[in-house]
Parts: sequence; structure tokens; C-alpha cells
Amino acid sequence: MKLHFFFPALSSIVVLLLLALSLTVQEHRDAGPIREHSDEGSDADVRAIYERMSTLSWPEVKRAYLSLVPETRARLWRYHLRRFLIDHSDLSAGQREVITDAIRITETPHLFDDYAGAFRDTRLQLIADLKVRISGAFPPGLILAAFHRLGKSDALDSSLAQPLTPQAEWSNRSRTETQFNCECRYGWECGLFSNVSCVEIYNGCIYTIGCGVFLTEACDGLCI
Repeated sequence: MKLHFFFPALSSIVVLLLLALSLTVQEHRDAGPIREHSDEGSDADVRAIYERMSTLSWPEVKRAYLSLVPETRARLWRYHLRRFLIDHSDLSAGQREVITDAIRITETPHLFDDYAGAFRDTRLQLIADLKVRISGAFPPGLILAAFHRLGKSDALDSSLAQPLTPQAEWSNRSRTETQFNCECRYGWECGLFSNVSCVEIYNGCIYTIGCGVFLTEACDGLCI
């Protein structure tokens, strides 16, 4: 990896994490639970994190996002979905209803907690039910942009043409590494405008949270 590419990306992630830390500190100062309409300062922090995410590559976004506390993840998704409604005025009434309901679902306690414990089955059912409604209302491109990736649509559109793991890189990694993190679960998560697809790799990558709806599902494949 060339250093002049590595350090700018690393500095962007550090800035993003510092913004998230300031938001987390503010959240813990609040007397009650996090509410949808929080104080102006916290909303500004969420916008700042979101804007910073929109400048990163998708693998960088995922790494930064998974380092955030559950409350911050939930607020980012609410901001993203509200922005999506504004940016896509041509959505049908049915599509807008699904997104509005999805915003309410993000308020569910422990939904974004990777270690939800007793709530795990409830979380899985909520996501499963939402997936049925999403698949019946949206084409793959909108599913990806609204529910699987955080970031502004213009940044997302330009990144879709780039495969996450080109074949040459996969071949090289397979020879040099025995285990690495999985990166996809569904085919469109690898990009809509390429010949790359999500291939399930048995015993070939480590299952990790960070795929599917709201990035709450386990990744079980590689984009190759």
C-alpha cells in the first residue's frame, strides 16, 4: 500500500472517531434516553460524522461505523433515512411509508448492539420483517442506497462501480492469508455496475457483523 494513499485515509478515520467520541460524551451527559429530536449540538455532531463518512471509501466507512456506540449508529441511520426521503422526492407513497417505519424501528432499544444478548431473537425478527417489506417495495439499487450503506447518494453512486475486492487482490490474499474478515452478504453489496459478486466462502473468512439491513447482519462472503 502506498503511504500517500494510506495516511490521508487514516487521518479521515481518526477525525471521524473524534467526532463520534464527542457525540458519545454528550449522550452520556443526557439525563434520559436518546431521543429522535435531540439538542441542536448533538444533531450537528451527527451531521458532521455523516458528512465525513461520505468522503471515505466504503471499507473505511464500515470500519469507522463498527467502532461507534449503538446510540450513535442509530442516530446516524435516522439522519440517513430522513435525508434519503428528502433527496428522493420521486419515491412512491408505499416506499415512503416503509422508510418512515424503518426510522421508527431504529429507535428500538438494543437494535444496534452487537451483543444484544436476550434481545437477539427480537432483533433478528425485526430485521427479517423489515427485509420482506423492503424487498417488496424497492429495486436493489435503492435497497443498497437506503438500507445497506451510509453516505450521500452522489458519493454512493460513484463508489458502486468499484469492486471491493478485485479478483487479483483476492487471489493474492488467498495465498498469503488463512483468515480475514468477510465483507458481504448479498450480491448487490459488492456493487451494481461490475462483474463482481458476493461469494460465500466456507472457512475462508471470519464472519463479522456489518452487512445487510442497517449493517446488523453477519457478513459471510467476499466480493470476488
